[in-house]
Amino acid sequence: MDLRGNPGGLLDQAINVADMFIKSGTLVSTRTRDETKDFLAKDDKSPLETLPLIVLIGPGSASASEIVAGAIKDDNRGLLLGMRTFGKGSVQSILSLDKDSALRLTTALYYTPSDRSIQAVGIEPHVEFTFLTKEGGIFEPFGEEKLEGHLKPKSMPEKPILVSSGDLLSELYKKEGLIKEELNPEHPEREDFMVRLAVRILEEPSADVNKLIEQAKIILQSDDEDAKRLNIQIKPPEKEAEGSKDKELKKEK
Repeated sequence: MDLRGNPGGLLDQAINVADMFIKSGTLVSTRTRDETKDFLAKDDKSPLETLPLIVLIGPGSASASEIVAGAIKDDNRGLLLGMRTFGKGSVQSILSLDKDSALRLTTALYYTPSDRSIQAVGIEPHVEFTFLTKEGGIFEPFGEEKLEGHLKPKSMPEKPILVSSGDLLSELYKKEGLIKEELNPEHPEREDFMVRLAVRILEEPSADVNKLIEQAKIILQSDDEDAKRLNIQIKPPEKEAEGSKDKELKKEK
């Protein structure tokens, strides 16, 4: 599932999408000053509930797409690849004042099933990619936390399990002929390096997210060795990862 560049949509549609992949439990919660409302998965036995799943996310993933990604991550339903999402975790209500004007109020916040607020922290992928700027520094994507007057976060940012250089993988896959020199936006399969990596991980398909993480780790280690062999030199990522060698994700319901 590719949620990169998806700015979101309606809450009910996000719930419907997440429900197709998740068997049971809370998908998302909205929390106001006075109450919390949980939105639950339906027991409809969707055929997608047991399929291996990888979700691609990035800073252009916001609001409803973050709800889907957060539900899938917290349910341990699939592997998240990419970059941290935008962090649009607030609910707005429109109040009509008269014929020509209205007032938009922030009335609630979105919380993932593990009771984490999305606001100004976003959803962190299991496997995160870093990129260099033209000046040689680490690229820091624009998110909700950089907007003037944004609501302060209610949760601390998470850390990815694995961190890899997106620049290195992109250059490696070009040299190996796995992706084209320039990504054609009209190409139906959008075979950039993240899509190609997802395909390689799913060559050993599993609905167990821990197995997908381990497979990603093996592939990325092999890619690092191939990059050295081909003398592809990219500054290594400096962002800290959890780096848990044998980390097991415990499913909480």
